[in-house]
Amino acid sequence: MGTRGRILIVAAVIATLLVPVTAEAAPVARLWGDDRYETAAAISEASWPDGAEFAFVTTGESFPDALAAGPVAAGLGPVLLVRHKVIPGATVRELRRLQPEFILVVGGPAAVRDDVVDALEDFATDGALPVGGADRYETAAFLSELVFEEGAETAFLTTGEGFADALSASALAGAFGEPLLLTRRQSLPGSTRAEIERLGATSVEVIGGPDAIDPAIVSELAAMGVTVRRIAGADRYGTSAAVSRSLHSFSNSAFVATGTDFPDALAGAAFAGLHAEPLLLVRPDAIPVEVGCELARLQPGEIFVLGGPAAVRDDVAAQLESGAYVADPTACPPAPSEIPTRVQLPDDALLGDAVITDDDVAYVANAGRGRLEVIDARTGIRRGSIPVGSEPWDVDVAPDGTLFVTDRTTDVISVVDPDAGEVVRTMDLGLGEQHLARIAVTDDGRALVSTRYDAPGAAPSHLYIVDLATGDLDELAEVAPDTIIERSRDRSRIYAGETVPEDGRLLLWEPATEPAAVTSRATGMSIATLAVDADGDRVLVNGVTLYDDRFKPIGSLPESGTVYGSDLSGDGAVAFRQSSLAVDAVDVATGTSVELLGYSEDFVVAGLGEVTAAPDEGALLVDFEDSVLLWVDEDGSLA
Repeated sequence: MGTRGRILIVAAVIATLLVPVTAEAAPVARLWGDDRYETAAAISEASWPDGAEFAFVTTGESFPDALAAGPVAAGLGPVLLVRHKVIPGATVRELRRLQPEFILVVGGPAAVRDDVVDALEDFATDGALPVGGADRYETAAFLSELVFEEGAETAFLTTGEGFADALSASALAGAFGEPLLLTRRQSLPGSTRAEIERLGATSVEVIGGPDAIDPAIVSELAAMGVTVRRIAGADRYGTSAAVSRSLHSFSNSAFVATGTDFPDALAGAAFAGLHAEPLLLVRPDAIPVEVGCELARLQPGEIFVLGGPAAVRDDVAAQLESGAYVADPTACPPAPSEIPTRVQLPDDALLGDAVITDDDVAYVANAGRGRLEVIDARTGIRRGSIPVGSEPWDVDVAPDGTLFVTDRTTDVISVVDPDAGEVVRTMDLGLGEQHLARIAVTDDGRALVSTRYDAPGAAPSHLYIVDLATGDLDELAEVAPDTIIERSRDRSRIYAGETVPEDGRLLLWEPATEPAAVTSRATGMSIATLAVDADGDRVLVNGVTLYDDRFKPIGSLPESGTVYGSDLSGDGAVAFRQSSLAVDAVDVATGTSVELLGYSEDFVVAGLGEVTAAPDEGALLVDFEDSVLLWVDEDGSLA
């Protein structure tokens, strides 16, 4: 088979494998060996303990090829290092342990000789594939073309002439799942420009200051019609802190490497990108103030030090473990204020419902991509995605954190472990032509699901009670097609609303009541959206009418066009609504409304327009055509 044909096969496999991986470590742990090759192997074993389908192999004698490979490798496999003429023993041993199907050799013959590529064939079931261009700029562009399809929203650009900024850029691009391209200091290479044009990127993140990337390049990019943002600090250490601030409001882990040499962090950049965690640079004998301030802001749960004591001294590692990151906290800049954030998703996004967990992570069902989009609900940072079924449409979280996802084209519920970032089992409910729509999980191991048909109106839909351990189900009620359901935060009450044109019913199931039954009342309207307060005593219908749990109307809110989605804050005091006129927040007691986002040409509302409030402080998710708008109010007030 020709090289191009093999590339297409590799690209097709890569596209299916972007699954997060979680590692466990001590509060501060070193990943290192006696040299750069052993260090890369140690990082590989820590990040891919069960093997990997892909391994990326590149030279350990220079930095550009390895760092360009980092964003591609993140989520797919480790980066391992070889010498120009030989495969080191540590790399041989790690490849035997990994047992990859594919090895991608990044860089041309000047970086890795052809006979080394031939020798690598023996370590992968489907062989080794060289991926390189005439120089480092072409190699980075070729990697981007191999993996990233046209329509990528963002590309990252950093210097190909120095390693420090490129280390931070590689980890950042890997966290976003976007390409990393290289440039000369004073001129944009033709291969880089061509790849930006092929991608159709609408924005370019330039990593590094004007001494690394000349302002003329920023002007050239702007002239291409893309939005350009430069992320930089006063030096390499400040830049690594600035890159971290651009991505993270907190971190479960942080990766630390020396800023004076590149080898230890070559493989570590891919590891950091895999976990969507920051990579920060330190001096061998000290933590720079900017980096100390950033660690103090992040408060990571664990720190990985990349490299041995010669790279980062033991006393620096001890300081990291002590948490005394910076001597004078007053030297640190204030934390940035929370602002509305638009999270752009790929053009094929088709968003269903969402849930925000108690630890402020949002999971958004994306039927267009067959994935759950994972978003930090405090910052709007997209932390990754999890492949789930064919067309996931609704998601809810159990008390133990497990996610349950319905698929609108099947009768299958997928059970997702959010820590592992994968589906751990599926439940086929045996409903035949009935497909699943909505789901609400109780606190006793059950869920209420609604069903739909591909041909609307072909037959009645149903509400079923599902045992989430066994998949057994009991029919609760026959309902109109596309009935929506919402639960209270304490899971004591689950409401359903029929979307029939004129006389939809409002239904209520209380899981603690036996035998299982629903109560209902006709409302005289089509129910398009429900919002339930924390204990289920009140339900807001269509963003306007409030009912109590006995279906008695108890109040109404000011109308705001057609409401596509709504939710109540954790304390029930504020109603968030997305309508044909605006996104607003309404004080339920007084009816006072504050417009959060007015209608404009950019305000294109998708079909369902789901709104999800956080459990406590009022984070707001609004589904758009191909993106999510997140608004955060720190104190939950309307001001």
